[in-house]
Amino acid sequence: MLNQLKEEMRNNSFDWATISESKFKYLCGLEKENFVTIFRCFQPFLHVMRYEGCTGSTDFRRKCNKENELLACLIICRHALHLGVIAWILNISESTMSHIFEAWMTFGHAVFSKLELGTPKVPSGKYYAHCLQEFGLLLHYSCY
Repeated sequence: MLNQLKEEMRNNSFDWATISESKFKYLCGLEKENFVTIFRCFQPFLHVMRYEGCTGSTDFRRKCNKENELLACLIICRHALHLGVIAWILNISESTMSHIFEAWMTFGHAVFSKLELGTPKVPSGKYYAHCLQEFGLLLHYSCY
């Protein structure tokens, strides 16, 4: 699988969307639909992502698009891969992969730290039972 990914990247034909659903889930732990959702959450803010210490990171000179960068970072995290392995697959230097990984992890942390992911603050079950009981009584009386 790694050699196939590397060959596709060398030919600049690799696209995350071409990977089968089962291989995609194995590689990054997400279904494609969830990956797209996460990327769409990031997309409006991608212009502020910085690749610290990376020279020549303008979009027109990039070897790897943002979606493939995110996928590479998710693969690294899921499989605890050395950055050099993914750099080899993407046909970029290990230092560039290091900058990409650091940028995405910092960026992801910044975005997700602003999301309220805790349980919603809703009234307790007793409150709902009381409301349902009152609602049932109202329905009962309205039938007469």
